Amino acid sequence: MDSISIKSHQGNYSVDFFSTLAPLVEQIEKTAGALVAIDKNVYDLYESFFAGLAAKVPLMTIEANEDNKTLKGAEEVLLFLQKNNATKVTEVFAIGGGIIQDIVGFAAHLYYRGLKWQLVPTTLLSIGDSCIGAKNGLNLGAYKNQIGSFHSPGKVLVCPDFIQTLTPGDVMSGYGEVLKLLLINSEASFRFMKTAFDQGSVSSATCLELVQKSLLTKKKIIEIDEYEIGPRKHLNYGHTFGHALETMTDHKVVHGLAVVFGIDLVNFYSFKKGWLAQDVYLEIQDTIKKHFSFSGVQGLDAKELVDLTRRDKKVSEGKLQLAVLKDFGKMEMQGVPFDDELYEIVAEYLAAIDIKA
Repeated sequence: MDSISIKSHQGNYSVDFFSTLAPLVEQIEKTAGALVAIDKNVYDLYESFFAGLAAKVPLMTIEANEDNKTLKGAEEVLLFLQKNNATKVTEVFAIGGGIIQDIVGFAAHLYYRGLKWQLVPTTLLSIGDSCIGAKNGLNLGAYKNQIGSFHSPGKVLVCPDFIQTLTPGDVMSGYGEVLKLLLINSEASFRFMKTAFDQGSVSSATCLELVQKSLLTKKKIIEIDEYEIGPRKHLNYGHTFGHALETMTDHKVVHGLAVVFGIDLVNFYSFKKGWLAQDVYLEIQDTIKKHFSFSGVQGLDAKELVDLTRRDKKVSEGKLQLAVLKDFGKMEMQGVPFDDELYEIVAEYLAAIDIKA
């Protein structure tokens, strides 16, 4: 598959796949009015490619951390655009993972009420999930993604070479979001991933196939509901408790693994409520236990974890709006009150947690 087309109310765009990095960088160089904002770590790792680009195109590096995933970080990008006389015909390239996408996409949305931009995702998490859908979110104070925008890129340029330099933890973080999307899609999709993982290694070809299955799942949803008023809310599966865990651990648990924790917890809640069959719950949990490792999740306080979700943007009418799995490929939104039962079930889950540390 060379390309995936995405329909958007803001303008259709494509996800184009490059087998190597050189032609991707060449495409950026040839783009008139290009400006580049790149993750500093990615720049350093691939300096042989990007130093040449920096000699031809204005380029800024950004430390991809939660401190920069803020209005202050977006302001630095805005000042870079201003310094380089960006106009409505400027094309901004964001090169990096989800944090760079959030910062640069948000800044592009604000500058002159919207500049064209293109995204080069460099983490498995961004390649397999966040690169499509047009969402950009920034943190406000201690809370995740409380401000943001919908601003579609003109293109997404994907090169699997970037995956080769990721740490094992970052790879598994990316696979956390892939797991979410394949569970949402179908039993067959989940079993394809489960089989690949159980065989002990995921080849480059299999990784790319998992990424494409993941993106095609998300494509179906966002093309129906781009602005999250209906089924796109299902993509928050695992995120409510995942974001709370990130906050509690000061982001020591990375996003994709926090989402897997959130999936397992909400599946336990669904099982206890009788919404999810025990065999489905246990099969998913078995895959999580075998293949996703965590640290810092033992000994969490249930009250603190639940109370952090009260600030989640998905709280409505005093209830936590949870995306829950009813069966493979079947999602539903459930309004969950902040009652004793919720605290008790979360406490029961945390007391029994058995995910590898």
